[in-house]
Amino acid sequence: MDNSTVNSTPASSDLPLHHRVAKGGFWIFLIRIAQQLLATGRVLILAVFLTPADFGLLGIALLTMGALNTFTQVGFRSALVQRKGDVSEYLDSAWTIGLIRAGVLFLLLVLAAPFIIILFDGAARFKPDQFMEVDKLVAKLQTAQEPACIYITKSLAEPTREKLKQSSFSAAADEHLRQNLAEDFNQIIQTHRLDQEEAFQAILTSERAQSLSGQYLLRQDYARANRLLLEETFDLEIKKVLIDRKVATLVLQVMALCFLLIALSNVGTIYFQKDLKFHKQFIWQIVGTIFDFILSVLIAWKYRTVWALVAGRLCREVVQFFLSYILHSHRPRFYLDREKSRKLWQFGKWILASGALGFILNKGADIFVAQMISVIALGYFSMAQKLSRDIIYEITQVVYQATFPAYAKIQDNILRLRQAFLQALRLTSSISFPLMGLIIFLAPDFVRIFMKEKWLPIIPLIQLFALWGIIQALFAAAGSLYPAIGRPRIVSHMQIIKLGCLAVLIYPLTRRWGLSGAALALICGSLALQPVALYLLHKILSCPYKQMLQAIVWPLLATLIMGAVMGILKYNLFTEIAFASFALLALVGLASYCGVMYFFDRLLGYGIINIIQEQLYGVLRKYHTPA
Repeated sequence: MDNSTVNSTPASSDLPLHHRVAKGGFWIFLIRIAQQLLATGRVLILAVFLTPADFGLLGIALLTMGALNTFTQVGFRSALVQRKGDVSEYLDSAWTIGLIRAGVLFLLLVLAAPFIIILFDGAARFKPDQFMEVDKLVAKLQTAQEPACIYITKSLAEPTREKLKQSSFSAAADEHLRQNLAEDFNQIIQTHRLDQEEAFQAILTSERAQSLSGQYLLRQDYARANRLLLEETFDLEIKKVLIDRKVATLVLQVMALCFLLIALSNVGTIYFQKDLKFHKQFIWQIVGTIFDFILSVLIAWKYRTVWALVAGRLCREVVQFFLSYILHSHRPRFYLDREKSRKLWQFGKWILASGALGFILNKGADIFVAQMISVIALGYFSMAQKLSRDIIYEITQVVYQATFPAYAKIQDNILRLRQAFLQALRLTSSISFPLMGLIIFLAPDFVRIFMKEKWLPIIPLIQLFALWGIIQALFAAAGSLYPAIGRPRIVSHMQIIKLGCLAVLIYPLTRRWGLSGAALALICGSLALQPVALYLLHKILSCPYKQMLQAIVWPLLATLIMGAVMGILKYNLFTEIAFASFALLALVGLASYCGVMYFFDRLLGYGIINIIQEQLYGVLRKYHTPA
């Protein structure tokens, strides 16, 4: 192999490391911001054309693929970035193993898709907590003007009908009524053939409902066919738990192509991160995201189908596949060196362990929600994360991707490591705290202004996920520190603590508070880890606790002041929040935060202005003196 094709010796490599990190961080920031803006815009547009069920179907595919990917990753990419010196002789082995792995995953997912989907499909039987709007359901049954409602009212047990006569719209709080309704509805779906009743002939108007009904009747699953008719009759009052297995299976099988496209891409792209050449990574990732945005929006606008989401994702992977070979000259070949693979595995196995635990923590709640509540609930859960936690999480990714290769280059210098960590923590805190505050304060108005009424249930979830996002973002700098200094096992051990807390809390909290309870379980799990994280940082970096806490406290206080200013403005000047007043609130909030932080910086010596100036100097500097 010609090493000249892969060895990177850019002119910028003579820059001092902190300037190169600044440039790298700038490009990563652009990548994440551009991706998040495109993703958020895409989600908001698609939310108009698509339903929570559509997002739930894609969520199943991404969840399944994420699980397979995480639990089989070999961690070679991180190992190549962390490894000192020239790694060109390791590239082909890493690419070959990745391709073999992708082929196995593709075949496994295609063959297992029908069985995987069965696990996510809801049961036909009704549960009391699946009657969401009992007061509206009571009103429908009391008036009983539609033929289907008249039929159901007559089919209810006598005690239930008597309770309906006695109840007013306050029946939403009557748990006994929920229980009675669940028992009666279960009796109906087990003993009736609603599809043959004239009262239900006009119920199945949507293409999805007609397709589902045909599938159930074909396999003589009359209970599910009846459940479907009742879900459609009481569209807003009963939780929808049934999914289209045929469509969901095909979505999963088509999405499996992503494994092959990613594995076939050029392994030389690891040099974008290893050598801090993130401007190329910007092109590589953003162009694919733009194609995803355009195609998915066009298909959703034209056809109103989940395939808009699938087509956009596949288009992104195809574009990134071709760009990987355009942007880097390395050409991988199918070759396996066992000794070199073994060396990479010594590091990569801990990336596998921490990644697997991280997946269970981040996606385990999604799986639990889909199983315990419904796939529709998963759609709400996923949307709330996209509009909240994922935005703050971008800060985590910027910090991780910029600091990981930088920490690796200075891993033997504890003093420089401590200085770099504290600087990253201050910068992360100063950006992520105001983001959290804006999301929590503006979430109710944002959903009402920019999204349809069907998405109102995600408001408290958005606010809770903002808290979860800030906890993750704060310790992103530490998350990249441990693997960079060759101690990735620490991350795995810390993830075990979080997983234990999540396992203990998620069931009782979800049972008590539904989706909000699941979000609270994630927050509590992350909070439980923070004392351990502080202790390890203190021990490894000899970093005083006071310095770490000071890096966090002042941005937090400035954010609280920002919230107070926005609250005074909102409740004293505006009677109703529209687009203009929403934008004004956000701008005033940011201005007040910046003003308070400037005061803290000048009066208390927080140092954020110097950090920003240094970062900008590193980004904008064209001429330099070699270090």
